[in-house]
Amino acid sequence: MIELKDASKAYPNGVHALNHIDLRIDPGEFVYVIGPTGSGKSTLIKLLNGEEVADSGTVTVNGTNVGALKHRKVPKYRRNIGCIFQDYRLLPRLTVYENIAFALEVTGTPSKQIRQRVREVLELVDLKDKERAYPDELSGGQQQRVTIGRAIANRPSILIADEPTGNLDPICRWKSSSFSRKSTRRRARRSSWSPMTGNSWTGSASERSCSTKATLCMTPAKAATNRYEAAVLPVPL
Repeated sequence: MIELKDASKAYPNGVHALNHIDLRIDPGEFVYVIGPTGSGKSTLIKLLNGEEVADSGTVTVNGTNVGALKHRKVPKYRRNIGCIFQDYRLLPRLTVYENIAFALEVTGTPSKQIRQRVREVLELVDLKDKERAYPDELSGGQQQRVTIGRAIANRPSILIADEPTGNLDPICRWKSSSFSRKSTRRRARRSSWSPMTGNSWTGSASERSCSTKATLCMTPAKAATNRYEAAVLPVPL
């Protein structure tokens, strides 16, 4: 479970990114957080992955009070979180294969399992023919797919994405969003959540949509399929 209670975050320049946010994401939910530029979407992600600490309120992820974590414990905490970043954050001296494998190596995964899993991921993100390429040899869309592959490589319990499909063409965008939703459904029994941010609608249906512009989570009624706790269609602002 992900839960924010009265969480606020301001920066030294006087910008109040988040003001008294209350948000709860239950197991198996796929959530879009929508809002205009500067509304606090990326700050929300930074609070969830431990990159930033809330000025007030609490941020709890899978039973862990993220704001109370000691700095040395943050890397271990992040092992169960897959992050897809806007700016890719790929390691420039590593190939596509090595960038994805790195996410598994830091968790102590055996070499044989790493090879098998990386091959699976490369096929999922359609980069089998680019495994020996370096980041500067790839297009923006291809680099984004490497980032997605690295994020899902170790099958994290939580997948957090910051506008992950912004650099993909429409077809790849639909495939990526569809894949993410399917992954969430498959892992729902293992307590998987997937909060995502973005300003555009990239799929045919998502399970829930929240607005950071109003700094209040909108909780819709249950979906007709009763597959998840809640469901609404994300709409562009």
